[in-house]
Amino acid sequence: AKKEVEYFIGRLGHGEEGVKKLFQECFGKKSELFLKCHEHLSMEYTDFCCFLATFLLECKFSKTYSRLCNDKYVDTSSFATEQQYKQWWKAIDECNQCERFLSQFWEVVQLAFNNTMQKTFQPTNCEYKIYVTIDDDKKHYNFH
Repeated sequence: AKKEVEYFIGRLGHGEEGVKKLFQECFGKKSELFLKCHEHLSMEYTDFCCFLATFLLECKFSKTYSRLCNDKYVDTSSFATEQQYKQWWKAIDECNQCERFLSQFWEVVQLAFNNTMQKTFQPTNCEYKIYVTIDDDKKHYNFH
């Protein structure tokens, strides 16, 4: 795993710099994910960030956003309003709904995210030589 870690540090940078670069590639203004949201939903970047933050909050607590908004122990003031969040989901639901030959929006997002992950984390053959070994080879020779 040492070589893989060295590859990622070389690709993204170390520490906070690497995390920032990773987030820019995955969720930045030039990311494929944002560009698809802008193209299909006319979503601006600040709304995209707000939507993602609200969605991740909802996922973190495993509750609907409506329940989180009504929970006196959860401060949702820095996130989307409940009405705005519902409007975004309605727009997502209606995107390409009547078009039989167009991908549904979730498929567009899935493809964009998978492309980004592949581009970010999968080295090319020139960047990283892949070895096929048996367990004994890895244990005894460690293929440096």
